[in-house]
Amino acid sequence: MVKKIKVYLGSMSHNYACNGPFTHPLNLGYLSSYAMKYFSKPDELDIRLFVYPNDILDEINSDPPDILGLASYTWNDNLNLQILQHVKKVSPNTVTIMGGPNFNNYNLEEYFLKRPYLDYYIVNQGETGFLNLINSYSEGKLDKNSKEEISMDNVAFYNTFNKKVCIGDISKRYKELDVIPSPILDGTLDKFFKDKNLIPIIETMRGCPYTCTYCAWGDDWLRASNRFSLERVISEIEYIAKKFVSSKNKFNGYLYLADSNFGMHRRDAEIASKIRECHDKYNWPSSIWATWAKNSNEKVIEIASILKPLLQAGVTIAYESLDEKTLENVRRANISLEKFNKVREYIKSKGLKTHTDVILGLPGETKDTYLNGLRKVTDQKFDQVVTFNCRLLGGTEMNTPTYIEKHGIKTKYRMLTQGYGIYRGIKSVENEEVILSTSTMSQDEIILMRPVNWFLYLFWNNGYYVEFMKYMQQLGINPIDFILDLMDNLKNSKDKMGDLFAEFMKESEEEWYNSPEELYKDNSQIIDGKLKAENFAKLNAKYTSKVVFGFKEEMSKKLLEVSQKSINKIFDKDMFENKKDEIRDVINFCSEKSINISEIREKKLNNKHKYFIYDYPKWLKKDNGEADIQKYNGGININFYLSKEKLNRISEAMEIHNYKDIYEVHMKLIEVLHTDDLFYDTKTDGSDSTTISTAKDKGITNWSLES
Repeated sequence: MVKKIKVYLGSMSHNYACNGPFTHPLNLGYLSSYAMKYFSKPDELDIRLFVYPNDILDEINSDPPDILGLASYTWNDNLNLQILQHVKKVSPNTVTIMGGPNFNNYNLEEYFLKRPYLDYYIVNQGETGFLNLINSYSEGKLDKNSKEEISMDNVAFYNTFNKKVCIGDISKRYKELDVIPSPILDGTLDKFFKDKNLIPIIETMRGCPYTCTYCAWGDDWLRASNRFSLERVISEIEYIAKKFVSSKNKFNGYLYLADSNFGMHRRDAEIASKIRECHDKYNWPSSIWATWAKNSNEKVIEIASILKPLLQAGVTIAYESLDEKTLENVRRANISLEKFNKVREYIKSKGLKTHTDVILGLPGETKDTYLNGLRKVTDQKFDQVVTFNCRLLGGTEMNTPTYIEKHGIKTKYRMLTQGYGIYRGIKSVENEEVILSTSTMSQDEIILMRPVNWFLYLFWNNGYYVEFMKYMQQLGINPIDFILDLMDNLKNSKDKMGDLFAEFMKESEEEWYNSPEELYKDNSQIIDGKLKAENFAKLNAKYTSKVVFGFKEEMSKKLLEVSQKSINKIFDKDMFENKKDEIRDVINFCSEKSINISEIREKKLNNKHKYFIYDYPKWLKKDNGEADIQKYNGGININFYLSKEKLNRISEAMEIHNYKDIYEVHMKLIEVLHTDDLFYDTKTDGSDSTTISTAKDKGITNWSLES
């Protein structure tokens, strides 16, 4: 009997502190299906796929593989290295491989010498590199110590005899992607449908026409967009939908589209129609996440309108920056504000929401241009304005020595949310490398923007005070200007909110490390029986929870206090006196609408009945808070209650994440529940109109990426 070549492939996800959701390992599926089709003796291959660390470690310990391959991303880099070191101890002859975007094509000798437990790295087109390695291994030609300078296409390694890096041709790409068999249609990924914490993922194309320097898709190698056939993509969608219907235990109803620019091609409308057809016919997918074409136009909006019931964030128009010099530095062009206003009206006519991203710390950005950009996007009334710290990612132009030197980039490291764990005794702690200063923005200035981003997250994106912010907008006060007034007040306040703000700023300055090694050493300690890393939380989520469950009354008083200052800047003093009752009223509504999960835990939650000057739920539901609020005047009694379905969703999540600290529970609920689930359902007296959120599967959201 011929001995099979045993290959373990892992796309590792940290599930120590978080159960997901993660995605099906489509990347590994491609490698496996391609090798099984094109390897000369597929019956001699035993390829096994993994997503969870304990599962792959158990197999390594009990039945070591001939080849171990791990997909390398920013969220699992340290975990991969820990596993590679472990397998070399357990099975020194195992050939170790990594592949993926988290790799720079410079200083390669240093890269491999720092990782003596890594034998080979697959560069760019993974299917080709993987098959080349399998072929060489089966022929007994896989030798890092060879006197001959042997190279393989799409593979890099350090030749220990010649003391140099060998790398083959990494420029080729498949023009016809259907040469890669579908791991969905051939059943390779079937076992992963049994795990509700895993989201099905499909890819309709590869490549990106844009050249953004901060993104791995911006690499010149990926410039052309090559596509899988429409027939194949539609078959994959149908396959998953039917799988959902036939499954006794329904898997996650979410669908993740892995394309860089969904909506860019005409045929994307046909793909969207198929997804909608399956939603209507099979009740799958219930929700969808897509990275939309960079400059959304009428074509994208038409596609989004087809998918409207499945969308959560609506249509994304990702500005990243609104400063021309900065956009030039990062090689990006945005839709004009004038064109956006036209597009936005079209979006509204389709009943869709809008979402944008703004990145803090891009080269060329200054404190003033960053704030002005935020002012513009809030004036444009995006439903979500998500802010990110700029990270240096592997495989990007921004992460090259020349670019770093040109723009005076300096970075530090911090923990990655939920990127840690202890797996079969192996400790792992991830990090992210973040830009903390450039030639145009100092570290102090970037740190100073952190509370701006936090308050935008708290007030606007998560909806806790969105009615108040929209009310102030109607008085001519931009949300960013109000936030800056609030920050000025808090800096000099000796009250509880001032203390909380000082605590936030202190943590903003102290969460950074000078190196990944320093971060790992500190956070991999076991203190009081648990990993120190478990104490880490992203500040936006952490301090949002503190306000909601510990400082709600203090925040209400502070908002009223600062409102007076903001209004007095542009109006006479009578204006605030005339509006004070209304401002107090809208702040009170914001306080009343959020759920106190402590009351749910203690089974003390009661319905509430409150009187308000304006019908705020109707104002938001009908006009998104943009129409003159006076149209909703006249006084209204609002009933706050929880539907049975919503209470069950919250209770189930709290049972799973039953931490002692109520703040920890809330931070987890922000992650695993939808924002609407953290607010009461409402109904007005004498009306059949209710505001009730329906159940949705949790998808991959970006809240945890916010600074």
